[in-house]
Amino acid sequence: MVSSRRSLLFWIFDIFAILSVNGRPSRRYVPHFEHGVKVATVSSNAIHEASGLCASRLHRDVLYTHNDSGDHTGSIYAISAHDGSTIAQITIHGATNIDWEDIACGECPGQPQEFCIYIADIGGNAHPAANTIYRIKEPATFPSHLTVDLDSTLKFTWSEHNAETLMVDPHGELYVVSKIVGGHGRMVKLPSSAWGSSHAASVTDGIHLDLDSTRNDPVGGDISPSGYEVLIKTLDHVNYYYVPDGDYMKHMTSVAIRTRRSGRVHSLGVRWTGLLHTRGGETPARVVLQESG
Repeated sequence: MVSSRRSLLFWIFDIFAILSVNGRPSRRYVPHFEHGVKVATVSSNAIHEASGLCASRLHRDVLYTHNDSGDHTGSIYAISAHDGSTIAQITIHGATNIDWEDIACGECPGQPQEFCIYIADIGGNAHPAANTIYRIKEPATFPSHLTVDLDSTLKFTWSEHNAETLMVDPHGELYVVSKIVGGHGRMVKLPSSAWGSSHAASVTDGIHLDLDSTRNDPVGGDISPSGYEVLIKTLDHVNYYYVPDGDYMKHMTSVAIRTRRSGRVHSLGVRWTGLLHTRGGETPARVVLQESG
């Protein structure tokens, strides 16, 4: 666990503007990550082992993060993308942090223009892993401390023992990627029918990612709000996939475009054009949360 006195740093990785029509990137588009630039420091003692990051769909320049295992408050935290200040602590009634590893922001399933936050208890600290996804509605306002009820819970079982990547597509469908030595993590789609069930869904179908890594990877990932682009983060690189038709299980079996080395980054969230009400013409930015030494 990271000392509570450590701060957390935001780094922005700018890429060249996407050549697109109606929000769809060109097949010729190749992302290019520039060197990171520190934009904020998160020094809250409450955020002592940040293990996930996602960008709000309701609030401009608001990010959500959470602690890894050991946070007995069952809370996530809204933080400013500008200065890293803590906006609100959001305690989730009925949620238990056994080994929370990732968080994703996106539409609520079957509820267009309603936005949810998904928290993944999928880490390997528990034996077996909890393999539980908590879903809450994204808060409309931010008192400094609020308690919210669970919107629903999804439990599942699979062949893997550890994961750090949860992704949500534009329709509220969820994908989990396992973390293994060599980076060829198993990616599965979680059944939407499992939401609210008292029984864990058995997930057997899946694919293995073709990542080039010698480490225990991947450690994060995100699907763009448009659904056409996916980033998968290993400890040393960001891997980019173009998905033109929403079939992630098909297109992510191909070799990804690997960007420049980005340093040892643990948690990854994405702020894309259209997200957080960014103005037209702005360069999309990848926001990475990195622990400072």
